[in-house]
Amino acid sequence: MRRETQDDFERNRKIVQDRKNRASKLAKEQALAKLQEDVKKAIMTTMIASLDIFENEYGEIWGINEKNPTSKQVRERGIWASVRTEILDIGNDYIRKLQNNLSLYNIEYVGQETTVISTNK
Repeated sequence: MRRETQDDFERNRKIVQDRKNRASKLAKEQALAKLQEDVKKAIMTTMIASLDIFENEYGEIWGINEKNPTSKQVRERGIWASVRTEILDIGNDYIRKLQNNLSLYNIEYVGQETTVISTNK
C-alpha cells in the first residue's frame, strides 16, 4: 500500500508540474504576441503620423485639397503616392523583421504589479 501511495504522489506531482510547464509556455507565447503587437502598433503609428505631417505641410504641391488639381499637381500626386507606398513597404518590412527577431527571445510580461497592504493590526 505504501508503494501505491508513493506512486500516486509521484504521478500527481508530475501532473501538476506538467500543468505548470504548459501554463508557463502559454504565458511566454502570449507575452511574445503582445510585445510583437505593441511594437507593430508603435512603428505603424510613427510611420502614419510622419506621413500625415509631411502631407499637411507639403500636400499643396500635389493639390491634396483641390477639387480640380492641375496637371502638374496630378503628376506630383502620383510621385507622392509612389514614395508613400515605398515608405510604408519599408516600414512594414522592418516590422516583420523585428517581429521575427523578437521570437528568438524568451519574453516574460511583467505588466503592472499591485501591492495590497493590510491596514488591520
